[in-house]
Amino acid sequence: MTLTTDDSLTIQLTAREVLARSYPPDRVAALADGPRTSDPQAWSELEALGWFDPDLPPTAQVLLAEECGYHLTPQPWWSTMCVAALGRLRPGPAGVALRLADGLPAIAAPDVIATPGEPWVLSGAVDRVPDVDAVASVLVEASSPTGPMLFCVDLSGRGVVKRSRPSLDPLRPVGEIVFTAAPAERLYSGVGTAAATAAVRSRGLLLLAAEAVGVAQRAYDIAREHACTRQQFGRPIGSYQAVAFRIADMYVDLELARSLTRAAAADGAPIGVSCALVAARRAAIGACEQTIQVLGGIGMTWEHPVHRWYRRALWIQAFGGSSDLHYERVAQHALG
Repeated sequence: MTLTTDDSLTIQLTAREVLARSYPPDRVAALADGPRTSDPQAWSELEALGWFDPDLPPTAQVLLAEECGYHLTPQPWWSTMCVAALGRLRPGPAGVALRLADGLPAIAAPDVIATPGEPWVLSGAVDRVPDVDAVASVLVEASSPTGPMLFCVDLSGRGVVKRSRPSLDPLRPVGEIVFTAAPAERLYSGVGTAAATAAVRSRGLLLLAAEAVGVAQRAYDIAREHACTRQQFGRPIGSYQAVAFRIADMYVDLELARSLTRAAAADGAPIGVSCALVAARRAAIGACEQTIQVLGGIGMTWEHPVHRWYRRALWIQAFGGSSDLHYERVAQHALG
């Protein structure tokens, strides 16, 4: 499916309208500070809008991911669309237990052992699983007597224990899953495992980059509105260079990150994903930090919501593999 400019604009505006209505900042804050950080009741609405359409191309997915970052959508949509990269999307939210935190090419997970049988069973543990409290099933990369394999595990089945852990971003919880002879469905083995896990990682990092673009856009909008409306000495503070240049820096970084992310979605090359992730992370963290400075004292308070986007930016920075790793990939590509 090839998207026209009008298609892209329609997708993004529709997503923004729906999410703005469902998740205003006060509701996002209530979910973040409450006992449950996801909103399962809205899952069916996203399905009705076609957010899980198997024919939805990456160029459309990055637009939706941007809006999820812009509104901090409390849904495991990102985790589920990582799984969708395999073309095996199932009803209900799904997650990834593929050690995305290292950002490396596909490797075996020695902490999870697969034992053959009818069905196969898994034993071991996987840490740093995103959206661990919200997803119904996960993909697990495990070692077997014949090499690495990829499995799907129903988290409501026997032999599965989930352990939540404190997260920098409460709207994106992480945790550990412990398997004790847990039944699992084998999806890939041999060389197919490497290709499948690489596809999931690539899609996950691409959508994280797009989400970071949405975070940067929201921070930029907050800063710009404040700079245009807040007055000092009878003039909007945005008329002063100390503020105006911050806004300009944010805008340049944001547009670079957006362009690289959308180009990576259209091209699909791993080097494009690394470039997009580096630029988008920098744009998101920089925009949030600059926005806090533009806001002044109010930006340092718990009541102002900007810290929630800052948390998401820092979460993305910590989760998708070190920046040095992606910079090294870009350098190797640039130097041939």
